[in-house]
Formats: sequence, structure tokens, C-alpha cells
Amino acid sequence: MRINNKLIILITLVLSTSYIFGIDYYDRKEIKVKTLYEKVALADVTYTEISSSFRGIKENESLNKSELGFKHGQIVHELAHEENCSKLCTQIHSVYCESEFIEEEEAREIRVAWRETATPYRLSIKTQKDIGYNTYYKIEIKGLEDTRQIDHLRSRTMQLLEKWDVKSKETLYFKGTIQGSINRGERQALVNNLLEKLNAKETGYYQNDYSEDTEAYYAYTKAIKDYILDQDNKKTNIQINFSYNEIQHKTHMIIAFPFYNESF
Repeated sequence: MRINNKLIILITLVLSTSYIFGIDYYDRKEIKVKTLYEKVALADVTYTEISSSFRGIKENESLNKSELGFKHGQIVHELAHEENCSKLCTQIHSVYCESEFIEEEEAREIRVAWRETATPYRLSIKTQKDIGYNTYYKIEIKGLEDTRQIDHLRSRTMQLLEKWDVKSKETLYFKGTIQGSINRGERQALVNNLLEKLNAKETGYYQNDYSEDTEAYYAYTKAIKDYILDQDNKKTNIQINFSYNEIQHKTHMIIAFPFYNESF
């Protein structure tokens, strides 16, 4: 039986001396969201959202309610710092977030949503019994114009997940729109332009059986360290999706690194 235990509105005062290591998931010295955003800039595309999503698992870990609450506090405190904070920050930060604890027969979960900034995030930490107990971590950061703040939150998130010894993977995506409908040749031209900017080569293609305006292109670049293997055992770390919305009269475009695992 599922019990929604609490919906808590927290105002937390944070004092932290956490150190920013500046770790980057794709290229630990160079490529960041800011750099990728500049590379994917196209004249006809209006970007509406940038997202960084981390998913991870720590096997054989079982957290009780108190331990979940402690980790909740750690990450809320860590992400309270803004990009302009110094490496050894002693400033007190106010945090306004919504937290919820959920308990089931063989699972416990804490969820956090912070919406009060231009770069909101959502967090879920869930312990559940599979064969043994495992803990699943999911953190999603969203934004648009302040790419430096997105990179800052990504770095702090990665630092904390590494500290917790959580094996995690990140998906980055850029969502945008193009006015009107564009044909296959125009979509291919946009893809070619992007791949040239990203120093990438196309590796695959998909078209929806029911709509010729819904398609995906796949590519690989050595500039990004992470990748997946497709059905032909080819490396892929870029996915570019197109879909047309007749009501809005807009073509929606998603550029994902390394893979977009949701409907489009």
C-alpha cells in the first residue's frame, strides 16, 4: 500500500564550504552546455529548453527514511549555490523547495522539486527491493539562457553522485522549434549543418511509419566521450529528432547527447 506521507514546503538556510571540482561529463576539460549551445545554434531554430538528466543506481544499498532525508538535505544544500559563488563559499543561501516522502511495502522514495529559479530541478532517490535492495537516483536540471548556471549545477550534481559512489549516466538535450513544416531535404540540410559543427558523422536514420514528418538522425563524434552502441554495433552519441505539430504549425526539433529515450 502506497502512503503519501508528507508534502513539505521547506525554507532552508544553508552554510556550505563545498569545493567545486568543475568535472564535466562529456569532456572533462573542454565541452560544456555553453559550448554545445553555441555549436547547435541555427538561424531558423528557436530553442525553448535545455535539459540535463542524470540517472544512476547504487546496488545493494538500502536507505531508511532518515538516510533518505539526509541525502535530500545534502543535494538541496549543494545545489543552493549559484554560479557566481566562489569555490569556497561561506554565504548563507535561502532555498524554497517542495519535498515529498513516499513509502510502499518494499520501497521508500524522496522527491524534491525546486521551481523558484530560471534553472529549476527535480530529484528522486528511491530504495526498492529487486532481488536485493538497490537505490535509484534521478536528477533533472532544466533551463535555457543561463547555460553557465546549468553547467554549474551539473558539476555539483556529478561531484555529489561520485561522492556517494553512484554509477550514473547523463543525457543532455536541446529542444527547439522551426516555424512551419519543412521537407525531408530541408531537415537533412539542417542535420548536415549540425554534424559539421559538431565534427560528427551520421550513423543511422529512423522514420515513423505513420508520419513522414517524424524522423530521427543518429551520429557519432569523438568530441563527446559517452556513447551507446546501436543494433549494428556502431557507436552513437548524437540524436536529432524532428516532428511536426499541425495545430501550432511548427516543426519541433530535439538534439540529444547521447540518446533521447522519450517519445517525440
